[in-house]
Amino acid sequence: MRNLAAPAMALPSIARDRIRALTRAPLAVRFGVGIVLAAFVGAGAIVANGVSTITATPPTATVQLTRAAFTSVVTTGQSLDEPLTVRFSTPMDRDSVAASLRVVPARDVDLSWDATGRTLTIRPHESWLPDTLHSVTVDPGALAASGTPLSKPARAAFLTRAASSGQIQATRPRGERVAIDTNFTLTFTRPVTAASIAAGLRADPVMDGTITPATWNRDGTSWTFTPRQRLPVNTNFTVSVSGARTLDGEVLAPMTLQLKTVSAPRVVRVRPAANATGIERSANISVRFNQPMDKATTKAAFSVRVNGKEITGKISWRGGSKVLSFNPKKTLPYRAKVKVIIADTATSAIGTPINKKTVTTFRVERRPPPPAASTSGGGGSVRIAGGSGGGGSWAAVERYYLGLMNCTRTGGWVTSSGRCSSPGGRNVAPL
Repeated sequence: MRNLAAPAMALPSIARDRIRALTRAPLAVRFGVGIVLAAFVGAGAIVANGVSTITATPPTATVQLTRAAFTSVVTTGQSLDEPLTVRFSTPMDRDSVAASLRVVPARDVDLSWDATGRTLTIRPHESWLPDTLHSVTVDPGALAASGTPLSKPARAAFLTRAASSGQIQATRPRGERVAIDTNFTLTFTRPVTAASIAAGLRADPVMDGTITPATWNRDGTSWTFTPRQRLPVNTNFTVSVSGARTLDGEVLAPMTLQLKTVSAPRVVRVRPAANATGIERSANISVRFNQPMDKATTKAAFSVRVNGKEITGKISWRGGSKVLSFNPKKTLPYRAKVKVIIADTATSAIGTPINKKTVTTFRVERRPPPPAASTSGGGGSVRIAGGSGGGGSWAAVERYYLGLMNCTRTGGWVTSSGRCSSPGGRNVAPL
């Protein structure tokens, strides 16, 4: 070994002298010589330091990577609060799995493990989105408790159930309006919580009331809102529900109902007209309303007073319950002051109170003058009332017939007794 080492140790000096000589040689020659010298220098270094023993180790078996599988995958119609379950072949590092978990669309989820650390339950913090395709993925590289990575992604895709909806309806619509004693029905396609309905129900103007489940539907899909008092007439309202929540966590879009209550009934006219005079003693009294009336409440609210004393008579209806007609039981006294009263307790056919109390008065005809002359014949007697203007009985006859003519001219009619009925109301001057 020493015989080999001595020449090797002299190589660096020899190489130095040769390099000086080669600096003047062509470039190609210098390049080739440089490579040879580098090889000799390396060999000398190895000999100077000695040769180490080289050992080899047999190959080891490949470590089995951790696997996982979703054992509960619902592809369609999944409830919004239904969890997913992932089962791993070995106990897992919980923090590593949480860091490798992806949910699309992004949702906050709660993770829980069983005691072995192999089963992971993924539950939405609030709920999955309705009618939406979701995917949940645990990416490769999630570590087992032993540090072994997950070999391939664990993934599930599922479509949640359709979105819920709801509507608000008035229970007593009247054409394009609603009755003042209406309730409101809140109907949903899925059960909702009572707390969310109570918190989200609003009305403008404010109306106080109670909320109860519909007696015919106890699963929470239908509710009834009952105002404590009747609504004001001829008033615009807005009723809305926001934040209604289904039992599986879906928050519904706001619902709104705009409405207007009905107008109050009113008296259109009273006959005989207010402040009329000379009304026949047997005249009927009538009241016309602008809408059909409740017969019971209107009859109770109607009264006729003669000289301050209430009288009785027969009430009948016509014109689709819009006209009340009163026939006094007895003929009215001469020159009596008659007062017709419709109290504000009268209501329409749908229960709306009348807008205000109505009172009118008229005067009954005067007592006719006593007969002025009498003639008798074989067939009986004729009595003709006298009077002024002409001085004789014929003047009275002329006035009588002129009065009948003016009766029909102004819209009245002549009764079988030869008297004029109540004025007809035509706006013409008498002759």
